[in-house]
Amino acid sequence: FAYFALMPAALTFLLGFGDDSIKVVPTVASYIDFVTRLLVAVGGVFQLPLIMFILTKVGVVNAGMFGKWRRYVIVLAFIVGAIVTPTPDPFNQLLVAIPVMMLYEFGALLARFA
Repeated sequence: FAYFALMPAALTFLLGFGDDSIKVVPTVASYIDFVTRLLVAVGGVFQLPLIMFILTKVGVVNAGMFGKWRRYVIVLAFIVGAIVTPTPDPFNQLLVAIPVMMLYEFGALLARFA
């Protein structure tokens, strides 16, 4: 998801940022750093359903608590979207926030079976 959906949109925005008098010349090191940070961050977020399932299975939380926390997760998803994406546009923020919310709902569903 991060490599094929999020990164092309972010790179298009970042490379087109500025005016005609400024030429963007990314280095290989900065590209690798950008890709690595983005992949690690999004990969960590995609572990959310597994973490929710394990916490429920161990007994730290119960499945009903995830329903009560839903509104906070929505706000947190948009905050994570703002932090993870390097661009200020709402499109990339939505590209992160919507999957985070979907992963949370999937984790809440998994927690019911724990």
